[in-house]
Amino acid sequence: MDTVPVVFVESVLQSCGDNLPKEISHAWAQLGEAYLRNRGSLIVTYAPSDLRNYALPWTFRYNL
Repeated sequence: MDTVPVVFVESVLQSCGDNLPKEISHAWAQLGEAYLRNRGSLIVTYAPSDLRNYALPWTFRYNL
């Protein structure tokens, strides 16, 4: 585990999403659980600024 670059470990954990495999080693599991606790999410939508008038400009909206 000490010889594996952290960037590689993080990319593997990102590809797992919310489901950490049960058969990973303890060290990877600890990193994975820390990653899941500390990560955030960003939701971006592109929608009309006024739902009653679609001719008005559309806007980006976000939620952290």
